[in-house]
Amino acid sequence: MLIRGNGDAGESTLPLKSHLVVEDVSMSADITPAMQPEVTSEQRPDLRLTGMGDSFQLSATSVVGMLWLQGHFEPSTWDLICSGTVRISSESSLGLQRDACAAGLLVTRIPASSAG
Repeated sequence: MLIRGNGDAGESTLPLKSHLVVEDVSMSADITPAMQPEVTSEQRPDLRLTGMGDSFQLSATSVVGMLWLQGHFEPSTWDLICSGTVRISSESSLGLQRDACAAGLLVTRIPASSAG
């Protein structure tokens, strides 16, 4: 799985830690309700995946979410992750969401808005 930074300096592709590679899942795979508990108004997500065309912007929305991401990505990517300028493919976002949910994190997935 690769992540792309979309900062002012242009886009760059950054690898995950090689020993913690998240397995990509097919586009037909669904995140089942059992994998992601319903979020109540008292709970806040740890990670947010916001649809942007054919990719998702990745944002940590809690300290737990940031710590989890730091354990899964190379230190050289942390500045991009902290700044919220990381985008991952749709397939990779499903794998990341699955792994984060399995670790007990709450993940919000916001689909891309359709124009028109």
